[in-house]
Amino acid sequence: MTPTPSSDNPRRAERQAARRQRAAGLLAELAVAARPQSLASSIFAFGIIPIFLFVVLVFLTITAVSDTDIWFHLALGRELVEFGRLPRTDIFSFTAAGNEWISSGWLASALYYFFFTLGSGVDSFFGPSGGGLVLIVLAAVAAGFAAVYFVSLRRGAPHGTMALLLLAAALASYMRFNPRPDVFTPTFMAGVLLLLATAPTAGAAWRLWALPFIFVAWPNFHAGFLIGFVPVGFYLLMGLIQWFRGGTSQPALTLGGRVLPLLLCFVAWMANPYGYHILALAGKIADIPEVTNSIWEWMPLVVTVPGYSLPAPVYVGLIALVLLAAAALIAVRRGPRLPLWSWATLVVLAALMFYQRRHVALFAIAVPAVLVCHLAPLDAWLARHRGLIPTSAALAALLICTLKMTGALQWGGASPPEIGRNCRVLPCATTEFLTAAPPPGNMFNSYGLGGHLLYHLAGRTKVFIDGRLDVYDHSTWRDLLDAQEKPERLDEIIARCDLATFVVDIRDWFNTPNHLAPRLAARPDMKLVYFDDGEAVFVRETTGTVNYIAAHRIEFLNPFRPAQLDAAAQNPTQRQALQIELEGMIQQSMGSASSLALAARAARLSRDTFNAHRLLMQALERDTQNPVALAEALAQGVATTQP
Repeated sequence: MTPTPSSDNPRRAERQAARRQRAAGLLAELAVAARPQSLASSIFAFGIIPIFLFVVLVFLTITAVSDTDIWFHLALGRELVEFGRLPRTDIFSFTAAGNEWISSGWLASALYYFFFTLGSGVDSFFGPSGGGLVLIVLAAVAAGFAAVYFVSLRRGAPHGTMALLLLAAALASYMRFNPRPDVFTPTFMAGVLLLLATAPTAGAAWRLWALPFIFVAWPNFHAGFLIGFVPVGFYLLMGLIQWFRGGTSQPALTLGGRVLPLLLCFVAWMANPYGYHILALAGKIADIPEVTNSIWEWMPLVVTVPGYSLPAPVYVGLIALVLLAAAALIAVRRGPRLPLWSWATLVVLAALMFYQRRHVALFAIAVPAVLVCHLAPLDAWLARHRGLIPTSAALAALLICTLKMTGALQWGGASPPEIGRNCRVLPCATTEFLTAAPPPGNMFNSYGLGGHLLYHLAGRTKVFIDGRLDVYDHSTWRDLLDAQEKPERLDEIIARCDLATFVVDIRDWFNTPNHLAPRLAARPDMKLVYFDDGEAVFVRETTGTVNYIAAHRIEFLNPFRPAQLDAAAQNPTQRQALQIELEGMIQQSMGSASSLALAARAARLSRDTFNAHRLLMQALERDTQNPVALAEALAQGVATTQP
């Protein structure tokens, strides 16, 4: 029989009782000090400040849909909603056909597809514009933030200090507010941390029985449920250590009310369509070559590679969050200390965040969640300065919303945010071309294009690769990297995979030595059939592609080989055909800067100075960094902002 503290060590029991009494007295003082002194305080804390927080979340989540991975999630959702089946093997690529496909986000995919297709018409808010997707993101993010905020109001911080931490957390994690299954993971994590943090302080360990139900649902939304075992495991470990050391006089209640529900969490996750096989996801992703170097979200939090750093506001939000948390912990130094399981959880999540930036939202929501019962002293101190909390919250909310509206939260701050599909990032025009003219044979595509092509070409053309990291073998990843980086292997890959079509991302071709697109353009067997500012499509000339090339080949316009256009522009017999091709390409590529710049080049060579300048200005207005437009600006002697 385990001895009680009093029978084991009477003096130790007396000291523990005295500490508990002092802590209870301090909490009572803080509760009185922190209680709102007027109706105005209650209105601000329970009404006005939550509105500030919600408005910020609206501004940060209602934005253009730019993520390319959402499209393979939508393709899976289409299989679930329209056909009622959950594919267990790959059905969307020819390189991984039949390979095991585990999607922990299958339920999120079905939800996204349902709302994406809700409504009718291309201009409907819930339809193809993508409005339904961002509404789900807003609902998921707001649920987690609202839970943390209102629990803090009921746990000794009724003046709303928690809003300051949550505003900083929102700024730190806004880059993860994308329509993807992982947006649900911070919300589930917030629920887990709130239950663990409040159960002992409220004397209601029965609340821990809600945890197994969270772990039943979480694996069906995202594989991040594995990180949820971190706080649960630490909480269980610390509780068992305390129990074995005689830190409680009710061991039966500890086992039945705390240990058992925590242990069930490590079993409940099996209630998913894949069972224990879902654990294979992490190993498959870790085995991908150069995953932390080539995939943006898997890179470390801080990188030295130009163009791959997070926007500065993310770091500002993280710093503000840490400083506010430190102030709260300093203010609470005489009260109940932050439990060891909370410290251990924050350390692990911080390490994960620094290792892979995709975990920044988890750390950002975890900090205020673990502090939910420790803000009373800071809240009481700030409340002595009349209006400081609501004023600070209002100013922070106004600043974040202003930054979003001016485009400062985007890379470079080029323009305000847009609502709907961001076709400057997504290959919208390219997809329309390939949908109207399905490419012949096997198709090679750049990694970032695969998801969008997969969704729109499903049933007609299968992709080479896409963002489903766990589906593809190591050899496919190696072929992708070598085709882009090792010219000597290209012929081998073409022959082995029987590639007939290449859909290549060309955004960085001008500054990338040995870029795939110029190498394809230089090959006599490759014919350019489409291009815009983001992508180019080449078709290899074979007996099976002759008719396709004859119907779609670009004869004169080639941004990688401008000599073809120069010859046609100076040849009177070809000028009319060149003009027809120019007009068609401008329309087909949705007025791309590259096509407009080539039209300006043709006008200049034809001595049409007025149209040459007009078309160049349109091209630069569309994209000030387009290499074709910059080259033409140099030829015309037009000054640009580029060095």
